[in-house]
Amino acid sequence: MSSADPGPSPNGRSGADPAGSTGRDAVGDGNRQQWPRPGSGDPSAFCQEDFLSAHAAGDLERLVDLYGRLGAARIDAGAIDAGCFYLTQAYVFALEAGDSRAERLHRRLKSHGREE
Repeated sequence: MSSADPGPSPNGRSGADPAGSTGRDAVGDGNRQQWPRPGSGDPSAFCQEDFLSAHAAGDLERLVDLYGRLGAARIDAGAIDAGCFYLTQAYVFALEAGDSRAERLHRRLKSHGREE
């Protein structure tokens, strides 16, 4: 990987453009912001391998954590639709696991008009 290529993004594509060639991001909201890079010291930085390994292991607790943090980071960056997409994933996994974080995720989704 060259210094010009920041490596894989959370949506699995390489390069500086997390939108890839489609001009849209992973959830299709058109937001082309850079995501925090793993190793950047930013606690909201994510690595595709974290998501893949959590899915492969069926680690629902880890999936709630990963999707919840990614959703919060996207909302904090102003990408409300993308953030709510990821928070919804966290919410579904929390419900599946009987995780107490489901209630908090539900409240946050409601605050953005995504529930009820």
